Amino acid sequence: MDCDIQIVVYVHKNIKTVTSLDIQKLLASLNKKCKDNAEFSEFSNEVLFELMVERTEDVLKIIDNTKHKLDREYLYNNLADPVKDFDLQGIMNKVKVVNCSDAIKKRVIDSLKIAASKN
Repeated sequence: MDCDIQIVVYVHKNIKTVTSLDIQKLLASLNKKCKDNAEFSEFSNEVLFELMVERTEDVLKIIDNTKHKLDREYLYNNLADPVKDFDLQGIMNKVKVVNCSDAIKKRVIDSLKIAASKN
């Protein structure tokens, strides 16, 4: 479901224990249809980065394995524009060691480098 605030809130509250399916639902709800909803976009961006900190491998594997259900470009754009300060270098270091497609890792790291250049 597009722009589903309930899944964002649920993942935020249960970040360490959510299932891969919950993470997939969250990622699938993030797409360009949400960009005009400022409150949703800001909160979902924050939760996306929380997931990148806490559940890096799960996020990347879901992006890698769920090609047709995700708006990858929207996700990459979100990663290039965090709404809060996060340890971007720490996230990049985690991304580098995840066992998934090199192309996915490169796009995520490139997005995070764009974010880092804005600071």
